[in-house]
Amino acid sequence: IYLKPISYYIEDREKFSFNEILAASLERGETAIGIDETDEPFPEEYKINLNPDRSETFEVTEWTRVVVIAEQEN
Repeated sequence: IYLKPISYYIEDREKFSFNEILAASLERGETAIGIDETDEPFPEEYKINLNPDRSETFEVTEWTRVVVIAEQEN
């Protein structure tokens, strides 16, 4: 399980649905299982939303990451 930057899945967007992220992750051979909505680089607490509704919309920030099941990248 990895946290990967939102930019791996969408570009130049202010909002996105989890369904869009799920589709993009499948194209990369991964499976998205959630969104990290943390809005700072080293938070005391993370804001991880696992298994969100596919139609749920999220705002993109500099620190938005996708929670995926994937093989390790080199």
